[in-house]
Amino acid sequence: MRLYWVPQNIPELQDLSKAERKRRWSMAKRGVYRHWEIWLSIVLNLCVVFLAIFLESVYLGYHYQFLGIPARFYAIIISTQIGNQIYLQTMIYLVRREHSDILRLRTPE
Repeated sequence: MRLYWVPQNIPELQDLSKAERKRRWSMAKRGVYRHWEIWLSIVLNLCVVFLAIFLESVYLGYHYQFLGIPARFYAIIISTQIGNQIYLQTMIYLVRREHSDILRLRTPE
């Protein structure tokens, strides 16, 4: 499975203008929420965040700081980014699999 960091990197959307790309992406992602995979990725996102908070509190304690910022802040930021990538990759996979017809529409000339 190929990873796309942002929806703009999807091959079907690369040659379009920014406005057209945004319009097609929003049309295509509407139907994604009826698939169980996207809901599983949302649950996994939350699990990753809660696991990071738990591990931070068990191994580092509540009072550990790095550069004056509590370690819990770093754990939340990093785990949220990991969870969001899981969610985004699942969404891109489902949009390309289920709604490729919307992504490949011809622009009116």
